[in-house]
Amino acid sequence: SSGCTVCASQSSLHSVASKRTMRVASVVVLAGCASAAAEQANPIRRVVSMLQAMQKKIEEDGERQDKLFAKFQCYCETNAAKLSDSVEE
Repeated sequence: SSGCTVCASQSSLHSVASKRTMRVASVVVLAGCASAAAEQANPIRRVVSMLQAMQKKIEEDGERQDKLFAKFQCYCETNAAKLSDSVEE
């Protein structure tokens, strides 16, 4: 008889835990939908996000240009030295 009481209490605990899990999942889903809807509905947020993406891209382009310029400068210095050596010969 005590085994049945334990099984019944475990079953009710499981049921309570399942209900809590479902509530938490529902809140998370609703919060995600609300934030997605708010992001779509808020044009200022969209503009700010776009500007942040543009800033990141411009910074990456600047870094890439710096690297390319450093390579070009090295190439020019190396070839200038080679050219002056070949002229002297």
